[in-house]
Amino acid sequence: MVCSNCGTALPEGTRFCGQCGAQVIAKNKREYLQKLAPDKIRAKAKFSKILALVCVVLMLISYLVVINTSLEKIPVIATVAQGNTDDFYDVMDDMEEFYEILEEGMDEKEDELEDMLTKGQIRKLEKLVKAVKKCSTKLSISNFNTMVKRFEAVAKMEVDDEAFGDVNDELEEIQEIKLVLGLASGILFFGAAASAVFLFFGGFFHKSALAILGTIGAFFYCLMGCGLLMLLVVLAVAVLMILQCTAVSGAYKAHRTVQ
Repeated sequence: MVCSNCGTALPEGTRFCGQCGAQVIAKNKREYLQKLAPDKIRAKAKFSKILALVCVVLMLISYLVVINTSLEKIPVIATVAQGNTDDFYDVMDDMEEFYEILEEGMDEKEDELEDMLTKGQIRKLEKLVKAVKKCSTKLSISNFNTMVKRFEAVAKMEVDDEAFGDVNDELEEIQEIKLVLGLASGILFFGAAASAVFLFFGGFFHKSALAILGTIGAFFYCLMGCGLLMLLVVLAVAVLMILQCTAVSGAYKAHRTVQ
C-alpha cells in the first residue's frame, strides 16, 4: 500500500505515513469513500442542521401553546398543584365577582376617578379589569401571571375607594397560589428547554443519540397540553432529523478524514 498524500510505499496495515505523517486509508476503504457522493452528504448535513433549528422553533411554539392552555388540560399542573388545584378555581370564582365590582366601579365613578387618579393610574385599573375578566374566562398560566402583575401594579397605587378596596385582599389570595403555579411553570419551561437543547445539538452535530433523547422529551412534553397536531408535527420533524443524522454521521466524518 502507498501513502495517498506523498506516494511513499508502506507496509500493509500502516495507519500513518512515516515520511509525511499523513493518516493512511486502506485501498478498499478509499474506494468505498470515493463511491460516496460528497455533495449529497453535505446536503444531508445541512438539512439536518435546518431541521435542528426547526425543532427549536417548534419547542418554543409548543411552550407558548402550553402556557396559554387552560390549566385543567395540563397534567403536570394537576400533579404539582395537587390539592391546590381546587384553590385556583375557587379564586377564579371570586375573580368573576370581583370583575363585576371593578367594572361597575369604573363605570359609576368615572368622574371621581379622574379627580382622584392620574390618567396612567386609571389605565392600570382598566388593564386590571381586562386581566381579571380574561383570567376568569380562561385560567391559563399566561393569563394568571398577567393578572398577578396587574394586581401588583394597582395595589401599589393604594386607591382609597370602596369599589377598589378589595384589591389587596384579592392579591393576597392569588399570591398564595402563585408559588405553586410558578413551580409548575418552571417544570414546563425546563422540559421544553431541555428537549430543544438535545434536539438542536443532536441535529446540528449529527448525534443520533442526542436527537433521540430530545425526541423522547418532546413527545412527553407535547402530551402535557400541546394538542395532537403539535405533537405529530414535532415528532415528524424530529424523526426525520434522526434519520438524517444517522445517514450523515459516519459517512460525513469519514470524508472529512480523507480530505
